[in-house]
Amino acid sequence: MFTPIPELQRILAEERGMADWLLHHIPDITEQYILRSQTPGVDAKR
Repeated sequence: MFTPIPELQRILAEERGMADWLLHHIPDITEQYILRSQTPGVDAKR
């Protein structure tokens, strides 16, 4: 019988890792976006 618990725990660990990365990088990403959006000829999305 297949038990999904180990797989779900692995996925949860990945999701927590991604959330942690975002928590630490979102201020810099936001600042870069704002600076790019205010610069003529530069796409903010990149």
